[in-house]
Amino acid sequence: MTASSPTVLAHVAWMLRGSFEDLAVEALGYILNGSDSATEALEEVLREGGADVSPIRLVQTQAVEETGATPDLACLDQDGETHVLIEAKFDAMLTKNQPVQYLRHLPKDRSSVLLVVAPKRRLVPLWAEMKKLVLDSGDFTIERESTTEGLVNASVSDRSALSLVSWEHLLHKLAMRAEEEVEEGTLRSIAELKGVVEYEALNAFQAPSSDRVELDELNRQRFKDLIDGTIAEGKREKWISTDGFGPGGGTTGYVRYFAIGEVPVWFGYDLRLWEAYGGPLWVGFQMLAQQNIGTVREGLRRLCAKRPDDFFYDVPAWSHKRDYIRNEMPARGELPMMQEALLVQLREIADSLSDVKVPSTDASD
Repeated sequence: MTASSPTVLAHVAWMLRGSFEDLAVEALGYILNGSDSATEALEEVLREGGADVSPIRLVQTQAVEETGATPDLACLDQDGETHVLIEAKFDAMLTKNQPVQYLRHLPKDRSSVLLVVAPKRRLVPLWAEMKKLVLDSGDFTIERESTTEGLVNASVSDRSALSLVSWEHLLHKLAMRAEEEVEEGTLRSIAELKGVVEYEALNAFQAPSSDRVELDELNRQRFKDLIDGTIAEGKREKWISTDGFGPGGGTTGYVRYFAIGEVPVWFGYDLRLWEAYGGPLWVGFQMLAQQNIGTVREGLRRLCAKRPDDFFYDVPAWSHKRDYIRNEMPARGELPMMQEALLVQLREIADSLSDVKVPSTDASD
C-alpha cells in the first residue's frame, strides 16, 4: 500500500500523463516565473554553490536547444542569454545529453551553471556518475569541489559550474524567502510541490542498474511491497494460485512462490542474479518445474522468441543449473505504474504456461 498523499496534487500526480519529473518541472517553472523572491532564493542557492551568476529574469520550461538537447528549465539573464540550466530528477537515469551536452551549451562569456535537482537519497551516487561522465568527456575538469548539506558543486571550466542540489534543500530555501516576503500564494505553491516530492520519496524506487545490488532497508521494503502487490493482483485476476505457497528469499532477496496452472514458479528479486545478469526482478522455476524444464521451455518458446534477451537457460546457479526469466523494471516510476508494467510481463508468462502440464507434488522447492 502506498503512503497517504500529503497534498491533493501529490495524490493525483501519478495518474497524470507524463511523470513526476514533468510535473515538478512545470510546477518549479511556475513558481520561479511568478515570484521574484523565488528567483532570488534560487540565485542564493547558486551562489552558495560558488557560482557568481547575474540575476535571473525569465525561466523557460522544456526549451529545445540548438544541439537538440532539451533541458527541463532554462534561465535567462537581463540580456536574454541562457546562463543557468536546470535539470530535474527523481529516479530517472541520466540521458545521453546529461550532463556533458548541457555543459557544452552554457555560454563561455559569462558565469553559468548547470544545476541538477534530485532527491537527497540520490546525491552521492548521482554526483559520482556525473563526475565520471564530465571527466571522461575530456572537455571539462572538476575543480574546487565542495559539499554542504543538500548541495554539491564544482567548477568545470573558467566560468561554468556544475551543481547538484536536493529537492528538499532547494524548496526549503524558496519557502524561507517567500515567507520573509509574505508571499502567501508562493508559499502555497511551494507546499504543493513539496508534497509531490515527499510523496515520491515515500513511494518511488531508485532507478535500477546492473551494478547496484546493495539495498537499504527502505528499498528492500519497497521491493517487497511491489512484489506482494503484483502477486495479489495476479491472484485477484485468477491466473495466480498461492494456495500452499509462501514467501522466501532470506538475505539474498525476496521472492513469492506460487503456481501458474500446474507450473510452480517464483517471482521476486535476487541480489545474486541482479549482480551477475543485470536487472533486479526475476521469474524462476521451483524444483518440479525445473525437473520438467523441457516441457516448460516448449510452452515458453514463442515468448522467448519475442523476448530472447530476457531468458537465461541452465544458469550455473548456487546449487543447481536453473532457468530464469528477467522482468524489466521501469527506470522511473511510482508504485502503481511500476506494478502495472510488471503485470504486463507476468501475464505474458502466465499465458504461455497456462496449458503446460507437469505432475502435481507438494509445494516445496
